[in-house]
Amino acid sequence: MVESALQGLQTHSIVKRFGHGRHSHVAVRNVTFCLVPGARVGIVGESGSGKSTLGRLLVGLDTLSEGRITFDGQDLGDILRSRARRLDYRRAVQLVAQDTSSSFDPLRRLRHAVRVPAQQLAGLDQAAADARVDEVLAALGVPEHLADRYPYEVSGGQRQRFALARALVVRPRFLVCDEVVSALDVSVQGQVLNLLKHSCIDTGAALAFISHGLPATAFVASELAVMVRGEIIERGSTADILARSTQAYTRHLLDAHRVSRHGRTHAMQPPAAALVQPVLAPQGFGARAAHLLRRQRWWLARLAALPGQLLVFALLAFALVRMIPGDPVRTITGGQATPDKYAAVQHSLGLDGTLPEQLGRYLGRLVHLDLGTSLLTGRTLTSEFAQRLPATLELATMGLAASLLVTFIASAIAVMRPRSLASVAIRSYAGAAGAIPDFAIGVLGIFLFYATLHWVPAPLGRLALSIQAPPRVTGLPFVDALLSGDQAAIVSMAQHLVLPVLVMIVAHSAVVLQQLIAGLDEELDKPATLFRISTGAPVSTVLLSVYRRALPATVTMAGTVFGYLVGGAIIIESLFGFEGMGQYLTDAVAGADLTAMQGFLVTIATVSLLIFLLVDLCNMLIDPRRRPGVAKDGA
Repeated sequence: MVESALQGLQTHSIVKRFGHGRHSHVAVRNVTFCLVPGARVGIVGESGSGKSTLGRLLVGLDTLSEGRITFDGQDLGDILRSRARRLDYRRAVQLVAQDTSSSFDPLRRLRHAVRVPAQQLAGLDQAAADARVDEVLAALGVPEHLADRYPYEVSGGQRQRFALARALVVRPRFLVCDEVVSALDVSVQGQVLNLLKHSCIDTGAALAFISHGLPATAFVASELAVMVRGEIIERGSTADILARSTQAYTRHLLDAHRVSRHGRTHAMQPPAAALVQPVLAPQGFGARAAHLLRRQRWWLARLAALPGQLLVFALLAFALVRMIPGDPVRTITGGQATPDKYAAVQHSLGLDGTLPEQLGRYLGRLVHLDLGTSLLTGRTLTSEFAQRLPATLELATMGLAASLLVTFIASAIAVMRPRSLASVAIRSYAGAAGAIPDFAIGVLGIFLFYATLHWVPAPLGRLALSIQAPPRVTGLPFVDALLSGDQAAIVSMAQHLVLPVLVMIVAHSAVVLQQLIAGLDEELDKPATLFRISTGAPVSTVLLSVYRRALPATVTMAGTVFGYLVGGAIIIESLFGFEGMGQYLTDAVAGADLTAMQGFLVTIATVSLLIFLLVDLCNMLIDPRRRPGVAKDGA
């Protein structure tokens, strides 16, 4: 008996406590038992009795408050502190969870989820791992084509088979199953129980079957352990406990399961097992064509909506510009114009005629992509914006790229070292998102880094006055400097960009950082992350998986921030003397150039719409669930 205990998984008066002080809750209390190779132990009890917590403790996904767990005579805490021994333990002890929809990474195909443990824990290469996966799936009766689907594209029973395959693919010595059939239909329950029982018998794996359903547990297990309020109050062979239990709670549990719907008692029977669970047949040509059409219809709808959205922005721009108080014609002419000159200026601004006539002419020009002509420069707005917009977009893109870089680095520190001083400082900064406007940060930056410390050049443009601007090739100033190969221009432009980009980072990265940290904290606590850890994946792999699942909301926020950066670049350009849309708008407002202001608003609105279309594209690439026409839960 001692030798068997040494070769098994044993708990020694373990206690798991949540919380501290008066508000603490003891989930597992002084539990001592041994799971030896080949044993099938059922752990039953009501909800909240500590069964699931005990299961997580056994597989090393939760920490003990008191006591210890030994595996083959070695302390589990010592095993988990060594990577090599930890991987051996993960291979030997596997967990199958109740909620398979959350225990799988929704962004990875099921084949990948089953293959990773075979590679990380069993040490197989990809070809050998795929062969092992196919072998296990075939043994569980899973059609091969289902392995190439995402978790949300199969039914609950099929997901449960994949969860079992993920555990069996490494050929574990001990299998912990936590409520694996409680959410399934009765026919599916019977099939999964049969698969589980015969898999353990065939492989010789020990089984800890955790459930609140006594019939299912009695069918699978050869021994029963009854838990109440965190304690095991009774343990023995299944036949003995069913026939001769001495505990009042166990007898009450037995009586509850023996009463039929007619009020008569009957002997407990194992659940019926269906021979074959219906599975989804592969999609035929017609289904694939319909699926493709649904995707194309979404794109067509989005593209068709763009003109309507632009029309709304155009109408708003038209109305806002005409709500400006005063007479723009009188402002431009200085109030000394003759009637003929007044009428000419009024016509050039599009202000002659009734409002419907003005609107009609304005919309007619927009249909032909004609934004009008600037009154101040006499050039078409299309040519003016084509020259200035790229520079503004380049500045906003640099600000976004730098902000995202800082965000990812800071978020990694915050979630990986949650109790460190750096994490507290980062989370405090994220909590103050948007508290200080970029204009104030820009003025403070100029005063500190230029006027006081002299660390940056004077805010008088993108280049030093003594350096000639590089030839225009792309319209993006810094890119053109790189293409020209002019070392002096490149260095000077980089120096002049440091402070503006720093201002944008400080002003706008906090809101993205706040969103990303919140998403990472949420994803870290999800079962999918715990199962990723249980497969033996390195910390870097787990972190990349968590980041990918937290990204969609962050990408959406980054798209919103980019819109702010395009607008904020106007202020930055004005502060630092950069030529771009900001300087142009400033001149247009000062000169009452209504046509230029209208054109500016419509152009920025177009850029914003394209940004959010790009955000939707990125989110669909990151998260396949967001793609149009995706079927869920086997539908």
